[in-house]
Parts: sequence; C-alpha cells; structure tokens
Amino acid sequence: MVGCTRRPRKTVRFADPPWNERSDEWQIRDQQVSENHLAREVVAAMKQLDLTPPFALYLGVGVPPIRPDLMLAVVLIEIRLGRPRPSQWFRDTKENIVIQWAGFGIQPSRTCWYDFADRIAPLLEQWSASVLQLARQRGVTQAERMSLDGTAVAANALRHRLVNAATVKQRLTELDTVCQADSIHQPPTNVPTWMAKNPDTREGQRRRYRRARERLVELHAVNNRQAPKRRRKPEKIVVSTSDPDSALGRDKYNVFRPLYNMQLVRDLDSPLCLGYQVFAQPTDAGTFGPMLERVVNWTGAKPKAMLVDAGYVTACNLAISDQAGVALYGSWQENDFSQKIKKQGAMPQPVGKEHFTWVPEQNMYRCPEGHPMPWIGRDKRRQSDGQTVGTIEKSPRNAEFAT
Repeated sequence: MVGCTRRPRKTVRFADPPWNERSDEWQIRDQQVSENHLAREVVAAMKQLDLTPPFALYLGVGVPPIRPDLMLAVVLIEIRLGRPRPSQWFRDTKENIVIQWAGFGIQPSRTCWYDFADRIAPLLEQWSASVLQLARQRGVTQAERMSLDGTAVAANALRHRLVNAATVKQRLTELDTVCQADSIHQPPTNVPTWMAKNPDTREGQRRRYRRARERLVELHAVNNRQAPKRRRKPEKIVVSTSDPDSALGRDKYNVFRPLYNMQLVRDLDSPLCLGYQVFAQPTDAGTFGPMLERVVNWTGAKPKAMLVDAGYVTACNLAISDQAGVALYGSWQENDFSQKIKKQGAMPQPVGKEHFTWVPEQNMYRCPEGHPMPWIGRDKRRQSDGQTVGTIEKSPRNAEFAT
C-alpha cells in the first residue's frame, strides 16, 4: 500500500485596502464621521468577534481577495441603516462617506458582494450565539423572559404562475429535449412562452423544475397522510417554479402567494433578539419546539417564561413547555376565527333552564334579565315560548329565551 500525505494548505494572501489610518483620504472621512455615529459603534463591537472563520473560507488561489473583516464591517453598518441588499452595498462603497471610512476605501464588484453574502451566511448563527453569551456574561440579560411571534414574509416568486405535478412533468420533458439540443449546438428556433430563451438560463430553469418536482413529491406524500376528508385533490397541489421551497398561504394583506414564516424571539428585559428562524410553512404550527431549542443553544440558558399569542397555546406546545420547565403565557382561543364565524352566521342558541330563577312565593320563573315568567298553560306544540309576547319583546335577549 502506497501511503499519501496531505499537502499543507496554502497561506492566503489578502489584498491590501486602498487606504490605512495614515492615509489623507481616510483621515478626511474620519473627521467627517461624527463621534456618536452608529458606524463607530459597529466597528468597535467587531473587535469582540472571532473573525478567524471568515478568513478560513478562502482557498488562497487566484487573485488576492479583499479582506473579509472590512467587508463584514460594511455589511453590518448597511444592515443597521436598513439597506440589506448587496446591490445597495455596491453603490454605497462608491458614494457613502461613512461606508468608505469603515471599509478603508474598498470597492468590491456587485458580484463580489453577492458572493460574500452567501459565503458568510453559515457563520451568522455562530456569531449570534457568541454575542448573546457575551451579553449574559456582562449582565445585559439573563435570557429568562422572552416573547415569541411569527410573521409571513413574501417569497421571491410570482403568485400568478403556480403549477401542479402534471404541468411540471410536461414542461420538464420539453426542457430536457431542448437542453439536449443545446448541448450539441442545435437550439430550437421557436420555444414556448414559458421557456427561457437563452441556453444558460434554460439550464437554470431545468434545475428549478427538477426541484419543483421533488417538492411536489413531498407535498403529495404529506397530503396522502391526511385523513380522507381533509385531503386535497392532486391537481390542486401546486408550487412556484421560481421558488419551489416556499409555502403557499395568505399573507398579512390576505393575499394568497408564495411565502415563508419568520419566527422571532425577543428578550423582555433588553433590546436583544434571542433567536430567529425561517420556516417554509404558512402558519406558526410546529415552530415552538424548534425555537425553544434554538434559544437554549444560542444563549446557553433555559428560559423561565415565554410570552406568545393564542396561536401557540396548543396541547402539543403546552406539553413541550411543561417538559422543559418553561411557563407559557398566552390567550386561550383568542384567534379562534372559525367559532366567531359560526356564531355570526348561525341562529342564536336557546338558553338552558339552569339560567332561570324559580321564585316559589310567586310560583313562577324569572328570566336572566329579571323579567317575570308567570304560568300560562300547557299545550302540545313543536315550539313553545312559555312567555307572553309583550314581555319577550322587552328583553334584549328575546331570541335566546325563545325555546
């Protein structure tokens, strides 16, 4: 057997930024940025982060990359300013004085910003956990009392182009045929309106349709496990080919569209966010357990109380909170819209006999509103009010008292 040894990893050499602290351009901008600007707070707070992981993501081949710590400082400042898009970061590095000061004059390309956002995404949870644990050590919070709530976030997909399994199968067959023709440099002259016109974009479209087919298989499996009366027709199960992983439901504006459910845990004793997660589902069902586990992993402490709305107060969540020793506070059936609809559309239910008071001295009953109900007589009827018409008309609950 021939032994083999792994070659040592090549040392990565990063490109020097255009400016340093002795550069005239940087010193001019340093004077223009106010002392209490949030950019200075972000730059100072980054010194407490472990920045070794982002440097280790680079392989050290090709053109020397831009330092990730400078790019991260720009990203954090932009997010604090409400600009979360890489296209905005690209523009601000050329126009914004504060961003130029924090990044020492770096001007990465638009593609570089998008690649950087994808590269550091796996590190966000690690950094969030380290910040929360540092906050507990310094007494900012004990992470004992918190609130949990979710909101619907629109997916980057059109709600007017939803397809079922039959449509996906048919279009995927056509895409396979056209892509094979593209591989031998014989593209078709005419393609359907739904199909991409360029060979490269057609290949990406085929990958999305294949993912849509896999997603439909998962949704059909879930539908088959439902009770027969709750199953949907197979042709009614649809997905969006732009974002097959997104769920379909109604957002805050009652618009049916592809969306995601974002869960957020806020600390009640500090402005910190103790946990977040995005779920591919339209409702909050089944999110309490994963969010509770995430909070424990991030903060290193088990919460004592959790404040939620009525959608989380279920038997399953109560069992989870009881097993974890967490007090769950929430309204009971406050969001039960189905019962409200039934009450609005149905006839008023009769009031039971236990709500009436028997007065033996007068040998009669009194209704819950205090009106006397003397004896009238006995007769065989399908319905009997047992009350004179004039008396019932005086009561605001006459429809309920009629039995």
